[in-house]
Order: sequence, then C-alpha cells, then structure tokens
Amino acid sequence: MSLAYAKLALPEPRFVENPFQVQVSTVARTWRTRLLTWPWHPWVRTMTRTVPDPTLFFDASTFTYYGHPATIAELKRRCERAVHTQN
Repeated sequence: MSLAYAKLALPEPRFVENPFQVQVSTVARTWRTRLLTWPWHPWVRTMTRTVPDPTLFFDASTFTYYGHPATIAELKRRCERAVHTQN
C-alpha cells in the first residue's frame, strides 16, 4: 500500500482495532427454539445477540481508522484490492 500512498503524497494510514465495538441486537425466537431448548422457557420471545459494529471512525489529524477487527479486516482487503486495480 505504501507505493500508492506515495503517489498521492498521503501519510500511511493507521488501523486501530477494538474488539469491544459491537452492536447489541434483539432477535425474535422461533417456536422451535422456544420449545426445544434447555432450559425450557417458552414464554421468552426474544434473545439478544452481539454483532460487529460496521461503522468506522476516522481521525483526520492522525490519519487513523478505528473499528471492530472484522470491519478493519474488510477495510484492509478493500484497500489492497483498490491498490492492485490501480496498477
């Protein structure tokens, strides 16, 4: 990546990964999971799940991206693909 940034006269970006940057979502339970799971609580209709937060935060003064490791990995993959398509 450094070759592409050298052509544009931009500093090398920094990536900071934070595994605690997640979203909590509430999902409805199906009747199958409500009736066939242990411990048996069929009256509980929803369950909570944590998923990686897809938002990225960018600090322009330090040229740093902040995000969840899965989101940062996707950003790095896209940057590498963009560099290879430019050459």
